[in-house]
Amino acid sequence: MAKIIPTTFDNRASSRNAERRFFQVVQSSLGEEWLVFHSVWNRNHEFKAVSESDFLLLSKRGLLSIEVKGGVVSTRNKQWFFSSLNSSTESKPKNESPMDQARGALFAIQNYVVDMHPEMKDAFLNVPSTYGCYFPDTDFIGFEGCSDWPREMVWDASRISENPERVVGRMVEYAQGVFDRLGRKRREFTSAEIDIIFRSVAPQFYGVPSHTNSRNSSQLELRRLFDDKLHALSSALDNERMVVNGVAGSGKTLLAIQLARNFRRDYPDLRIALVCFNRLLADFLKFELSDILIGDSLFVGTAHTLLKDKFKLSDETLFDVDALGRVDDLLSNTSTKPFFDVLIVDEGQDFHANPAMIGFLDRLLVKGFENGRCYWFQDLNQQVLRPKFNDEVNYLRNYSLFRLTDNVRNPKSVAQFAKIIGRDGVMVIKRLEDGAQVSEMFDSLEVHVRRNSLEKILSRLHQKGVPPEDVVLLRYDNSISDCLDGVFSLGGYAIDEATFGIRPGFVRKTTVRKFKGMESHVVILYDVHADGDLSPALMYVGATRSQQTLGLVCSSEAFDKISETLLNM
Repeated sequence: MAKIIPTTFDNRASSRNAERRFFQVVQSSLGEEWLVFHSVWNRNHEFKAVSESDFLLLSKRGLLSIEVKGGVVSTRNKQWFFSSLNSSTESKPKNESPMDQARGALFAIQNYVVDMHPEMKDAFLNVPSTYGCYFPDTDFIGFEGCSDWPREMVWDASRISENPERVVGRMVEYAQGVFDRLGRKRREFTSAEIDIIFRSVAPQFYGVPSHTNSRNSSQLELRRLFDDKLHALSSALDNERMVVNGVAGSGKTLLAIQLARNFRRDYPDLRIALVCFNRLLADFLKFELSDILIGDSLFVGTAHTLLKDKFKLSDETLFDVDALGRVDDLLSNTSTKPFFDVLIVDEGQDFHANPAMIGFLDRLLVKGFENGRCYWFQDLNQQVLRPKFNDEVNYLRNYSLFRLTDNVRNPKSVAQFAKIIGRDGVMVIKRLEDGAQVSEMFDSLEVHVRRNSLEKILSRLHQKGVPPEDVVLLRYDNSISDCLDGVFSLGGYAIDEATFGIRPGFVRKTTVRKFKGMESHVVILYDVHADGDLSPALMYVGATRSQQTLGLVCSSEAFDKISETLLNM
């Protein structure tokens, strides 16, 4: 019997019945040589922000990516349409064919594995890998524009009764035949190569696709993490109002994105808003959802942008707390009615300090916060803006509560620090790779002294060959001048202001506050000083952006005030 990850299919959405059927078929019919992964997410797609392989089948004979499409599948004028068996309503047209989806997902997985393990390039060049489709309710014959699709690679309704082992075998044989016709020498995956693919792909599935440091966690821990995230998602679908309190690195943003995707896919008639507070995170959310249509029925962005769009508020009003506070006066001049059926809020703790903005969002949500459909993701440890609510007037007081306590982003050393300074419990995920922490102190607040300390850390990273795209510089606060003002290169690296996306060849620079919700392999906090209180919340945010290495450039006095645990990381 094939080994399938996860071992059970728990998604109850009717739109995924075909995936459930495929899951059951391969589970009961494929031999033990096969490893089967369901719903593998990856960010290494050639043109998409994120891709998903419905199923990956792995054995020593090769790697198969299978795209599953249930119901009625049809194509007209080079566009694809999908509808359920019980409905004549078609989906909105898609330009990408299911075969292209399977192909893109396969290449994305291969690119991801090679990025992590360059030695795997030879394996993917010499072991036949291929892609195909599973259409259990539709006959493939007659599909427009599909004359180049290999018949062996389409498992359709006319072949539904065939032996699954034989169908998959024919797919592998087709890939091998391509190699033979091209005169290429082919081989099989070794046990070590299969293990590398397994360890690379499994964490991608378990709800943390961008958290590469999770790949060395034990499978038992990964299973628990997956169950944790799946439980949160299913709880959200079962509850119309829910607060998810999650520590840094627990996957809140990924869950918010997936929740928006699920609603968009399963309930296309609902009007959905996914909002956050800062622009960098908003750009990231839009990028992650760029493969689905964002428009009037799906808003993704900052609350400021949403209010500007729906209420025609000026920038001066939006950023003037006193002016924005006159909610009733401003609304009396607009005819705007409740617009969104579902509101999803990420980094929700940022909104607690702005009751006026909450008032506007309340007006946009059908039935408002009290009776509407709202999902609120927050980490109170990151509350760097002083809240202006108390429990008696808390608009979330009657919501269902769900907690995520597993830090799956940071190396153990950083997760331990987060546990010390966070108010909520943080479960440290044990890893073989503990990451690293480096520090440089300065004895004077003079600009050149602070800059020289930062340069020492950057030079060490540069000498180790750390790519510039993996490094982010976070300025701790703005109470003193920025030591990088007018500096465009330092320590062997070119430096650029962070806008969303990774600019090849450049280290990104921004502030701790602006980088909330984001992450990078290497994060360096600089210009940390003790003029005033060192904010635990700000330090918590800055430190927990790191996936691997945390750097700290601070004054001697500030260094002495920071937890001894941080010093010994």
